[in-house]
Amino acid sequence: MSLILFIFMPICCALTGKLLGLSVAASCLWSDHGTRIGKIVSGWCTPLLPIVYLVLLFAGGSGSAGTGMRLFDSEVLFGLACGIPLYAIPVLGFFVGAMYVVRDLALNRERV
Repeated sequence: MSLILFIFMPICCALTGKLLGLSVAASCLWSDHGTRIGKIVSGWCTPLLPIVYLVLLFAGGSGSAGTGMRLFDSEVLFGLACGIPLYAIPVLGFFVGAMYVVRDLALNRERV
């Protein structure tokens, strides 16, 4: 369990930050302004999201084998802290992938 909490989940948070930056750039259809904002968001969120997750876990994490893991004495907050990155990765990945398809179809249509 500690391997998941202290290694896997921060990696998921970093991947969520990277995909968040890509989705911001994709929502502007990779214009110069959108790409610049996407790089800024990705540059800040990739290192900060794992740090925020670990600080929350060390500051408010508690639990034992009998009660389960809690965050500030709430199982719901712990579920949110673990669930948001796990659900955000496929959703943002699907969005970015779909935007790549839209971009490629739009560029091919302009060339013809």
